[in-house]
Amino acid sequence: MAVERRLSTLPITFDPLEMRGFDYHTGVGFSIFAEGLRGEIARGGAYLTGFGEPATGLSVYMERVFRGLPEFMPKQHIYSY
Repeated sequence: MAVERRLSTLPITFDPLEMRGFDYHTGVGFSIFAEGLRGEIARGGAYLTGFGEPATGLSVYMERVFRGLPEFMPKQHIYSY
């Protein structure tokens, strides 16, 4: 797989069969796990919109990704303007 060759040095696992909790997916669904982190760091797949149109989506759980960074220090407040 081309993706596997390009990402072979990263400590992640791409699971194209993980469908738990995403019953609305209509085809391909996947989860991405990172070595040393608990749970998925991302999930996504194909689904139909409320209008029956095909779509694809991806959710990245940034708090989990940040926890994998060496300098991660949780902030008490995050401000957005």
